[in-house]
Amino acid sequence: MADNPIAITQSLSELFSDAIGGCRVILFSAPAGCGKTSSAIELLRRGGIEYKSLDAGAPDFALRLADILPDERSAPIPLGTASPVVSDGKTVSSPGGGVLLVDNLQSIDKAGEDALSEQIRTHPLSRFILCGRCPLPGWLVQYEAERTELTIEPEDLMLDSTALEEVSRGRGLELSRDELSEIIQLTEGYPLMATLVLDELGRRAARGMRAARFSEDVYESVRTRIFNYLQKVIYADFSLEERSLMLSVSPFEYFDASLAEVLTSNPRVESIIGRLQRDTRMFSQNAFGRLTFWPLWQSFLIWQMEQEWGRPERQALYARAAMYFEQSGDHVLAIRCHDLCGERHKVIELLERHSRLNPRRGYFRELAPYYLALPEDDIASSPDLMMGMSMLMLLLADYPASRYWYDRLKAYASGKDVTARRRRAAESDLLYLDVALNFRPDSSLSQLLVSAARALGSGSLDRDVFSFSVTSGLPSIMNGGRDFSEWSRHDWMLYKTLAKPVARVLGRDGVGLPLCAITESRFTRGEDVRASVLTLAATIPEICLHGTPDIEFAATSLIARVQLDSGSADDARQTLTVLRRGFVERGESFFLPNIDAAIARIDLRRGDRTAWESWHRSKAPTELLTPFVMDRYRYLTLAQVELALGDAERALLVLAPWRRILSETHRAIDSITLHVIEAIAQWRLRQEPDGPGDVGEWQDSLEQALDTAQLYSFVQPISTFGIAVLPLLQAMTWDKDPTFMRRLLAATRRMASFYPGFLQEPMRLARPLTPTEERVLRLLASDMSNAKIGEVLGIRLPTVKSHVSHIMQKLGVTSRAKAKTAAQQLGIL
Repeated sequence: MADNPIAITQSLSELFSDAIGGCRVILFSAPAGCGKTSSAIELLRRGGIEYKSLDAGAPDFALRLADILPDERSAPIPLGTASPVVSDGKTVSSPGGGVLLVDNLQSIDKAGEDALSEQIRTHPLSRFILCGRCPLPGWLVQYEAERTELTIEPEDLMLDSTALEEVSRGRGLELSRDELSEIIQLTEGYPLMATLVLDELGRRAARGMRAARFSEDVYESVRTRIFNYLQKVIYADFSLEERSLMLSVSPFEYFDASLAEVLTSNPRVESIIGRLQRDTRMFSQNAFGRLTFWPLWQSFLIWQMEQEWGRPERQALYARAAMYFEQSGDHVLAIRCHDLCGERHKVIELLERHSRLNPRRGYFRELAPYYLALPEDDIASSPDLMMGMSMLMLLLADYPASRYWYDRLKAYASGKDVTARRRRAAESDLLYLDVALNFRPDSSLSQLLVSAARALGSGSLDRDVFSFSVTSGLPSIMNGGRDFSEWSRHDWMLYKTLAKPVARVLGRDGVGLPLCAITESRFTRGEDVRASVLTLAATIPEICLHGTPDIEFAATSLIARVQLDSGSADDARQTLTVLRRGFVERGESFFLPNIDAAIARIDLRRGDRTAWESWHRSKAPTELLTPFVMDRYRYLTLAQVELALGDAERALLVLAPWRRILSETHRAIDSITLHVIEAIAQWRLRQEPDGPGDVGEWQDSLEQALDTAQLYSFVQPISTFGIAVLPLLQAMTWDKDPTFMRRLLAATRRMASFYPGFLQEPMRLARPLTPTEERVLRLLASDMSNAKIGEVLGIRLPTVKSHVSHIMQKLGVTSRAKAKTAAQQLGIL
């Protein structure tokens, strides 16, 4: 054990220590190689917990099980020692009874199930640690319902850099943090692969090969060994029918029974999938009912398919898949499959069809490589492809290229040699671009309506073929597909005169739109819209029945924003959470990233650090230098989260590409938001000793925000930043409109009073805590006495008191309660 230490993450250690004290059954459920059994044994060892073990696949399992646990009715056996320590001060409670570890649960037969179930029922004081490649069996569900069962999932067993570093040092390897992070990233934390990487590095070091440095060839060597292991240990145990099914669906990120049946021509696929779901952990089901493989298993299956199937067989599979996806309207996967088959003419045909879809439904991001790979002559010969390229380049923020293809399409439509049919197609495409290029700054609202009415009225645009979106999937109408700041200057007059024509022209997209637009316009100006919001809320059912999810999202988000602006952050979060749940049930996955970003903004105001840090860690955009235009709401959210994390420089880096994009598209509301965030970041950098900020930078940024806001009488885009922007407004000399400034300050102070912790910089330590001080602080925060802390850590009471004193000084607090609060703010707990 000392020669080969087992990697255990801190989170797994804490999860197990909590479970062993309160759960009767702990199931380690994961595919092979995740370290189920070795982790369970190591956790029991670290806790000083004695146990007995059995193999569920052994022929005499049921017989041996009867005598292995103590009779709890006569003489309960203590669980471990008096206060066993699992790690870092986490202790395990000690009920009576024994501990039984059952391995290979997936191999248990009916007699074994009955015997084990009886033992669990008759030994309420004992603990049953079960390890298997199967999910929770049905006969254990009752303990889950009683909350006396905990399933440790595959993700709980995945390693992190800290755990891997501990193991590498135990093996005499000194790896840099970058190397450790790269290993975790490439192996996805899969324990067997990560530890095999360490084995390979150890072997190379023993042979004198560059002192154990991680490289791509090390990973590839281990990857091949892992695949050979999976082939012999797991894959060989499946039936031919099961193997065929898994190989057929392996190239696809998601699959379901209907796709599997098309690919395999096997009418029994549903029962096969059900059996695999019941007996293995090789794939899981997402919220939309689609199945996805465990990532490493999927990589293995693709590798195995290339070993077993020749090129003709693989092409036939992709051809069947292309037909399926084409019929189901999934352009992205259909095009990918046709491309893999080498059917270039089908790729072009589908790209032409795809180009007519609105960006909200068109998946331009995913298909960009196929568009960009087309020769210019092929694009120039097709009106639809020119239209698609104009749309794509605009979404990639390449405005000259977007204009170039728009002009090429216009020239094509007026060419002398073009046929009448192609001329009509080109003119139709131009009309569609006039309507659908919602980010184009060179067309006004009236031009938009005229173009739409002309196109639909003449029949040159078929509403069933072309799709429109007022919001482009963003949580706003005023600031959705198009910036309607200019419209807001005369919103009431336009609402009275154009509401009905707009609804008629836009069809389903017009249901609820006029009321939502006028309410949002007034809200953006800082007016009281609570009465209008009640009317809007009453309209939501009609929007759901007869409108589109775009308007439903915009209207519901506006209701949540008004709730947030009134100090009801919890209600606002609930409003969006219910909407998200409904969209998940209906399969409207496109909206989820923006809904999650909107909820993260609310969590920033609620002070729920765990929630917004979770969004930052798993859902925030990561491509900072070449963002996709339709992601701007998420990036503006990310910049605010970076401020909350105390990283003003990174917030500015997130915003850097968007200055040009928002300026060239004349997006007033987003520009105000960007300049306010910039000003806050620059202000904070200026406050730091030797900070990089210039004296006038924050004033310039805030002045730009104020100038734009005053131009349209917009209050809310600035006041929503409350306490974060209030000191800047108070220090700012801006007297262009004193009345507007008074309104803005009043609204900002109101928001500051609602959310006094919003975007406030996290506490920083003048001097870092030592590892021992961090352990003492965790125990102190769990309300342990100094004496108990000394007992747990094995140090004398005067030493504990000395550590507590140093901790208080470094945190700048005077009580244990304040130390606990400070530790939470610092993210130590």
